[in-house]
Amino acid sequence: MKVPFTKMQGAGNDFVLVDNRTRGLSLTPAQAIHICDRFRGVGAAGILLWEKSRTGVADWAWTFLQSDGDTADMCGNGARCFGRFVHDNVGNRDPFTFETGAGVVSVAAAPDNTIAIALPAPKDARFHEIIALQQSPTTSVHFANTGVPHAILFVPDVRAVDVQAVGREVRHHAHYAPRGTNVNFVQVLGHNRLAIRSYERGVEVETLACGTGVAAAVLVTARTHHFTSPVRVNVESGDCLEIRFEDDGATFSNVYLIGPAEQTFTGEIDL
Repeated sequence: MKVPFTKMQGAGNDFVLVDNRTRGLSLTPAQAIHICDRFRGVGAAGILLWEKSRTGVADWAWTFLQSDGDTADMCGNGARCFGRFVHDNVGNRDPFTFETGAGVVSVAAAPDNTIAIALPAPKDARFHEIIALQQSPTTSVHFANTGVPHAILFVPDVRAVDVQAVGREVRHHAHYAPRGTNVNFVQVLGHNRLAIRSYERGVEVETLACGTGVAAAVLVTARTHHFTSPVRVNVESGDCLEIRFEDDGATFSNVYLIGPAEQTFTGEIDL
């Protein structure tokens, strides 16, 4: 069976998108792994299936499969790519909503043609937790769930971090058992400016950007460094993502991730 697909990227985070509204496609983990394989398949950090709303509370729904074949509740850059894909296919219908495992997400094309998504309200924020790592028995780590879990480590220079080694250690740390966590290394560049490098659970390597990780880092920094909206974040791809939010001192609301998303090519997958 040949299945048409569109390859998208947002800040260097790349995805295979399939219009599955009428196709009824159900991918196995093995098929997802093969499609995402950068040597034997299309190559991507994940697969996004555009589907009909399952509950009627949103315009659409997605199924998100990571490159390890597992599903995930949310992906910020994936959501922006999904937003661009749907926007380009159904025309100017802003904003629209879609169902994710983390809740309903709202999407709109910004005036500069970037894509803005409203992220689920953050939860489970924890600050200044101490965990033991090989590099240090008393490593201070922060945590926030912005649709998926993120451990946040502040570092003096993101360029000096061994993201693969330390990221893998934190990702599998017993403190985050049983499912583990995404890991984000954050450098404060100035007021309301950050640089970030990300190790993503499910991809199991450093990625060029992680949208929910950017959001988690910004919201943690709003507490630890008194940042205010908007905050701009440099990611490994060289792009800059923006987070806007409202903060009453106790809770965050109206959290938006804004940045580029574009189509790179189209093709057919033989399944």
